[in-house]
Amino acid sequence: MDKKGHRHGRMLALLAGGTATVLVAALFGTLAASANSKEKPGKGGERTLTFVVHFSPFNVIDLPPAGLSVGDVSMFHDELLDDGGHQVGVEGGSCPVTQLIPTGVEVVCSAAVSLADGQITLQGLVTNAPDKPLAVTGGTGRYRTTRGDGALHENGDGTGILTLHLVP
Repeated sequence: MDKKGHRHGRMLALLAGGTATVLVAALFGTLAASANSKEKPGKGGERTLTFVVHFSPFNVIDLPPAGLSVGDVSMFHDELLDDGGHQVGVEGGSCPVTQLIPTGVEVVCSAAVSLADGQITLQGLVTNAPDKPLAVTGGTGRYRTTRGDGALHENGDGTGILTLHLVP
C-alpha cells in the first residue's frame, strides 16, 4: 500500500480501535459488572458504566480495489479495564467503510462488549474523529433488557474511554 493508502489505513485503524460488528467475545475477567468499571447508578434502574479501553493492533480486510475504499472492513478485539488497570472484559467487532470523506472515513460499526455477567451490543455510524456516539442495542445476561447510548473517546495513544448509559 502506498503512503497515502497507509495514512488512510491508519485513520481507519484509529476509528475502528474501539467502536464496532457483532462478535462473540471471550471473557478475560472474573469480576461482576458492578466491579467492572466505574458504575454510577441512576434513577429508575439507569446506570452508567465507564471503561478504560486498550485498543487492539490495526487489522483491516482490504477488498478490491486495492487501498482504502468503500467496503473495506476493520476488525478489532479490545481489552476493557477498570480504573485500577484490571481487565474486566473485552469488546470486539467490525467497521465496514461506507464512505471516504475529506477528513478520512465514515464507517458503520457493530460491536459486542463481553463482561462477567453478560454482553452489551453497540452500533454507530462514525468517522475517524476521536469522539464516537454509539447506540446500545441490547444485551444478554444481566443486560438482557438493556438499551441506551454510549460514547467512545480515543486518546490518540492506543487507549480510550468507553462510557455506556444503560436503561433497563
